[in-house]
Amino acid sequence: DSVKLMATLTNPVDSKLAMLFGDMSTQAIKEIIDALEVREIKEGTDLIASGEFGDFFYIVKTGQFDLFAQRDGTMVKVWEAGPGYCFGEQALLYNAPRAATVKAAGDAVVR
Repeated sequence: DSVKLMATLTNPVDSKLAMLFGDMSTQAIKEIIDALEVREIKEGTDLIASGEFGDFFYIVKTGQFDLFAQRDGTMVKVWEAGPGYCFGEQALLYNAPRAATVKAAGDAVVR
């Protein structure tokens, strides 16, 4: 599993992962991988809620997540994240409230 995650972080499909991990040494990435926790998420669970302060960043291992944001006073689906994609980094990078709500579209696993 850590070999697959190393490949995800060093040769990502998600450009955000390339930005976050692209200049890190292999050793630094290994240390991050060792610190990551695996979480199983049930379908329909809001993993992130818009407006809340966040302290986690997620990489999708399996499953699909729908991201919703406020547009003209209505929550609308703006993106989908599947295996190899990440979300939750903006709140950490900018010390800002979550900009979107992220809901599991089915049972899923994140790191």
